[in-house]
Amino acid sequence: MGRVTESDSKPKRLVPASEVAPFPRDRLIKFLSKVRIQSKDYGLINFQLLGTQLYVLVRMEEAIARGITKFVILKARQLGMSTFFLGLDLFWAFENQGLLGAFVTHTEQSKAQFRNILKVFLANLPRGYKKDAVQENRDMVVFENGSLFQYIVAGVREKGKGGIGRSSANNFAHCTEVAFWGSADDVNELAATMSTHYQHRLEVYESTANGFNHFHEMWEAAKEDPTCCAIFVGWWLHDHYSYGDDHPFFQIYMPDGHATKLNALERKRVKDVRDQFGVDITHNQIAWYRWQLEAKQQGDQSKMDELYPWTEQDAFVATGSRFFTNESLTDAMKRTRSVPYMPFRYILTDRWHETGVTGGNRSRHDLKIWEEAVHDGWYVIGCDPAYGSSDDADRSVIHVARCFADRMVQVAEFVSTSTSTYQCAWVLAHLAGYYRNCMVNLEISGPGTTVFQELNHLRTSIKEIKVSTNPEDTDLRNVLRNAALSLQASRLDAG
Repeated sequence: MGRVTESDSKPKRLVPASEVAPFPRDRLIKFLSKVRIQSKDYGLINFQLLGTQLYVLVRMEEAIARGITKFVILKARQLGMSTFFLGLDLFWAFENQGLLGAFVTHTEQSKAQFRNILKVFLANLPRGYKKDAVQENRDMVVFENGSLFQYIVAGVREKGKGGIGRSSANNFAHCTEVAFWGSADDVNELAATMSTHYQHRLEVYESTANGFNHFHEMWEAAKEDPTCCAIFVGWWLHDHYSYGDDHPFFQIYMPDGHATKLNALERKRVKDVRDQFGVDITHNQIAWYRWQLEAKQQGDQSKMDELYPWTEQDAFVATGSRFFTNESLTDAMKRTRSVPYMPFRYILTDRWHETGVTGGNRSRHDLKIWEEAVHDGWYVIGCDPAYGSSDDADRSVIHVARCFADRMVQVAEFVSTSTSTYQCAWVLAHLAGYYRNCMVNLEISGPGTTVFQELNHLRTSIKEIKVSTNPEDTDLRNVLRNAALSLQASRLDAG
């Protein structure tokens, strides 16, 4: 279908919400062939589609043919995805006049880098393949055909209020390194600005993994959503991630050539790729992988899994503990992620008696409840306020476990990067009252002192409040009553 221009005699027709324009594959490939890119290995060269890029292009074409315009892409590192999508960004803006686009990254440095890459693209495109920029600054670019792109930084720390989608409307969005955004709220608010009617609408959320955070939840949700396409791009799809038989590194890492035996983990990963994708990994590729693991990642298998995963199951890695191995943490996280929970969100203001609890969803919550309070159960609660251990520890965490004679079982968890020390005290008091028969262990160093002082202040001010002591009354949303129960019981001890 051709584009409607101002010279057409027929009026423009309204596009039904269910109609999506066909993917212009041939025109895109021809456009990309005219793009000049700055290659780290060869300098300024013509764009040539890599296997990774062609794979994503084909998957997108197939999905758009089914009416799907939202893509969540989990990728390995340095696969040429950013270059491919930046080329797609420009093509989409030139192809569709009046496009309202948003390009969102996680840092100012990345924003400046990608903006400069786009400027190189524009400077080297032949005249017949580009539209001139009529306005260009650090925050946006407007082309002569009326298409506009905003440059937006989501940030790596949660701001508490989201806001990147405010005062804007979009029908095209390219969001990069989403796993490193500070807040899932930013993803949701940007998605809310997207058109559901525009014939050429497109949403792309692409990222490497970053542990079990909001992007992992986004990826899992995308796989279950029939209106979204989840695409995994493994390292083995890259044309250059392989050493030829005559390469000196092949001889180092495959001393017996193609007869060299693979270790147990390699055999498992090769089988996983064959079973899931129907692709046989060669010894030449594994030679490159071994070199990358040993020479570049210093033998850190967990880091290698995160940066260069074989399958999606390898990409999400739990790290950071000094007591447990990364492998055991990752396996435990994968098991627990399959356990259903009830999501809630706290409503927190600057007045403790206005604190409330409302239902949440998998992408918008700060409280998980795996098991509701049992009136004859015994519980222990641990609280570590934000910045209690270091300047980088920006999350307030409250862990609730039910105690048995031979084990403890986690039943609830509160995690937030936007909660003040006072609000952390209010949440702690509420959960202690809700689970009732409990002992609270508060990390008292640093900000924990303020939390403890606020609890004592609340204990004094709440003494006169009359609350029900009916053991059957276990309503989580009765915040004031639950807080009063815990504070009047004087069971909050600093540890």
